[in-house]
Parts: sequence; C-alpha cells; structure tokens
Amino acid sequence: MDKTGLITLIVGIILLAAGVAGIVFFIPQVIQFIIGGFGIVLALIGAGAILLGILMLKE
Repeated sequence: MDKTGLITLIVGIILLAAGVAGIVFFIPQVIQFIIGGFGIVLALIGAGAILLGILMLKE
C-alpha cells in the first residue's frame, strides 16, 4: 500500500469516528433531519413521476 492510500484510510477512519460521534451527540436533530428529508424526497419522486407520465402521454 502506498503512502496516499494509507493517508486516505487514516483520514477516512477519523471522519467516520467524527460522524458517528456527531450523530450520537445530536440524535434529536438527526431524527428531525431524516423525517424532514423523507418528505422532501417523496415530493421530488412524485414530481418526477408526474413529469414522466406527461412525457409518456405525449408519445
């Protein structure tokens, strides 16, 4: 393994640990973000389905 790969691995482990610690520390905000994001994702999927339906009807 070269030097760049080792540095990338170490940085990845540090960032993973920081991310897990952040999720544990801010769990109520994480849950609110997931709940809010779920609604946004459903709205975007619905808009995409509407556009796809319109495009399929035009053919």
